Amino acid sequence: NKLNETNEPNEIEHGVIIVATGAQEYKPTEYLYGENEKVITQLQLEEWLAVNAERRASSAEHRTSTTDSQAS
Repeated sequence: NKLNETNEPNEIEHGVIIVATGAQEYKPTEYLYGENEKVITQLQLEEWLAVNAERRASSAEHRTSTTDSQAS
């Protein structure tokens, strides 16, 4: 489950997640890597999560400051 903006559970459907560890990032040649944007490496996932966490935090701060200024 994933929490949406109202903190209510929101189910998301997905296919397969493969998590593998190693000293060097492996750039696969299979699973349509490089051909399908939905096939990414762990480092790409981490980067995507970090960027989107920053966007959500920024959006939440904006909503809070807008609500606070409207309440004044």
